[in-house]
Amino acid sequence: MQRPERGPLMTGLYDNQGVLRCAGRDADDCLAYAELFGLPADRYSLEALEAPRPLQSQPAPRPSHGDQSPGLGQG
Repeated sequence: MQRPERGPLMTGLYDNQGVLRCAGRDADDCLAYAELFGLPADRYSLEALEAPRPLQSQPAPRPSHGDQSPGLGQG
Protein backbone atom coordinates (compact mmCIF):
# COMPACT_ATOMS: atom_id res chain seq x y z
CA MET A 1 0.00 0.00 0.00
CA GLN A 2 1.41 3.38 -1.01
CA ARG A 3 1.53 6.17 1.55
CA PRO A 4 -0.35 9.35 0.68
CA GLU A 5 1.75 12.34 -0.28
CA ARG A 6 2.50 14.62 2.65
CA GLY A 7 2.40 18.38 2.59
CA PRO A 8 5.39 20.54 3.52
CA LEU A 9 6.32 20.75 7.18
CA MET A 10 5.28 23.65 9.37
CA THR A 11 6.13 24.43 12.99
CA GLY A 12 3.59 24.69 15.79
CA LEU A 13 3.95 26.53 19.08
CA TYR A 14 2.07 24.86 21.95
CA ASP A 15 1.53 26.49 25.31
CA ASN A 16 2.15 24.61 28.58
CA GLN A 17 -1.50 23.43 28.58
CA GLY A 18 -1.09 21.74 25.17
CA VAL A 19 -3.03 24.36 23.18
CA LEU A 20 -1.72 25.15 19.70
CA ARG A 21 -1.14 28.89 19.83
CA CYS A 22 0.66 29.44 16.52
CA ALA A 23 1.36 27.50 13.32
CA GLY A 24 4.10 29.04 11.20
CA ARG A 25 6.26 28.27 8.20
CA ASP A 26 9.22 27.64 10.48
CA ALA A 27 10.49 27.99 14.04
CA ASP A 28 11.34 31.67 13.47
CA ASP A 29 7.65 32.46 12.85
CA CYS A 30 6.67 30.80 16.11
CA LEU A 31 9.48 32.41 18.08
CA ALA A 32 8.38 35.80 16.75
CA TYR A 33 4.84 35.01 17.98
CA ALA A 34 6.21 34.09 21.42
CA GLU A 35 8.20 37.32 21.57
CA LEU A 36 5.24 39.42 20.41
CA PHE A 37 3.00 38.03 23.15
CA GLY A 38 5.73 37.90 25.81
CA LEU A 39 5.64 34.14 26.30
CA PRO A 40 8.55 32.93 28.46
CA ALA A 41 10.57 30.12 26.87
CA ASP A 42 9.61 27.69 29.67
CA ARG A 43 5.87 28.19 28.91
CA TYR A 44 5.79 26.82 25.35
CA SER A 45 7.24 24.16 23.08
CA LEU A 46 7.77 23.91 19.33
CA GLU A 47 6.76 20.89 17.26
CA ALA A 48 7.01 20.00 13.58
CA LEU A 49 3.59 19.86 11.91
CA GLU A 50 2.46 18.54 8.56
CA ALA A 51 0.97 21.35 6.50
CA PRO A 52 -2.63 20.80 5.49
CA ARG A 53 -3.15 19.93 1.84
CA PRO A 54 -5.98 21.54 -0.07
CA LEU A 55 -8.99 19.33 -0.54
CA GLN A 56 -9.61 18.24 -4.08
CA SER A 57 -13.19 19.00 -4.94
CA GLN A 58 -15.17 16.73 -7.17
CA PRO A 59 -18.10 17.92 -9.24
CA ALA A 60 -21.54 16.97 -7.95
CA PRO A 61 -23.18 14.15 -9.89
CA ARG A 62 -25.52 15.43 -12.56
CA PRO A 63 -28.95 13.81 -12.77
CA SER A 64 -29.77 12.07 -16.00
CA HIS A 65 -32.62 13.46 -18.14
CA GLY A 66 -35.09 10.88 -16.83
CA ASP A 67 -34.40 11.68 -13.17
CA GLN A 68 -36.61 14.51 -11.97
CA SER A 69 -37.40 14.99 -8.34
CA PRO A 70 -41.07 15.55 -7.55
CA GLY A 71 -41.92 19.20 -7.10
CA LEU A 72 -38.87 20.57 -8.91
CA GLY A 73 -39.52 22.65 -11.97
CA GLN A 74 -43.25 22.67 -11.42
CA GLY A 75 -44.84 25.95 -10.80
